[in-house]
Order: sequence, then structure tokens, then C-alpha cells
Amino acid sequence: MADGISVQCFQNDPQGTPEEGALGSTEDPDGRLSDTKWCQCGQCMAMKTVAECLCCREQEVVLQILPDDCMCITKHPLFEQYALLRENIEHTIRLCYMFTRRKYDLTNNRDMRVGAYRSYIAWIHGFLGKRNRVPIPACVIKVIRNLYPGPEEDYTSFQFYMDLAENNLDFGLNL
Repeated sequence: MADGISVQCFQNDPQGTPEEGALGSTEDPDGRLSDTKWCQCGQCMAMKTVAECLCCREQEVVLQILPDDCMCITKHPLFEQYALLRENIEHTIRLCYMFTRRKYDLTNNRDMRVGAYRSYIAWIHGFLGKRNRVPIPACVIKVIRNLYPGPEEDYTSFQFYMDLAENNLDFGLNL
């Protein structure tokens, strides 16, 4: 407010809905949501959003570490150790607690999934930094969800940080 004048920036901008939050959730120009023809490794599953319809073989960083005789990152000799081994997931969760002070429950499958996703990201991409997110390949999500299933298969879809609704931010998940 300057000199008694109230200025409301962006007052005429339309408000988004939570359904519009995930990048690509409404637009599917390649038809990725209808099947898994986009999968090159043979291990992917159908996903809810276009951003999640990603095969490990579509990520250059994954291709650089895949042995020639390995078609999928989930079959990589180190995948189980880095992304699925309970001790490593618990270690990742404890590290997250040091930075976020968010309480994690090591008996809760959701928290264990988050820890497994973070372990995988750290192995493949290293530390991304605060508010930086990258989609995890559908084949990796499939294996982690099978290991730590959610109630009635109720899972949160991937969203880039900029697409998260302010009231839905979980600061503990956005290092």
C-alpha cells in the first residue's frame, strides 16, 4: 500500500485446481497414459500422469551406468543395494531427518517408499538441492511400490516443485 492506494497484483489471474497441479496431467500428446508402449526396458507400469510415464532407458544418466547386458535399471547389480536395502533406506531417512526435523516412521510404508525414492535419486542423480525434483522411472516406482505398498494403492503422483499447491507442500520432502 503506497500513499493510501491498495494494489492487488495478479487479481484477475485464474486460480488453478489441484487436478491441474501435475505437469502434463491434462495434456498427453504422445498417448502415454493409455498404454506402456513408451517403455523400452520391459518393466514399466501404467502411471497416472505424463511426467511419470518415464522409462529408465529415456534418462541419459541411467544409460551411462547401465551395463551392456542390462536392459533395466531395476536389474542393475547395485539397484537392490542402493534403492531397496532396508538399512540403506533407513539411513537415508535418518539423514533427511537431520535436515528437515520431519518425523519419519520406519514402520510406515509411505515413509519407507519416500526413503527408497530418495535413495534411488541420490544413487542416480546425486544431491539435487532444495526444491529440485526429477521424475523417477515407472519401472523403479513399480518395484518400490511392490515392496512398500500403499493402502488400496493410494499413491501421490509426481509433481515438479513449481506445480505443488502451496497448501500441499511437504517441506520434509523438498530438500
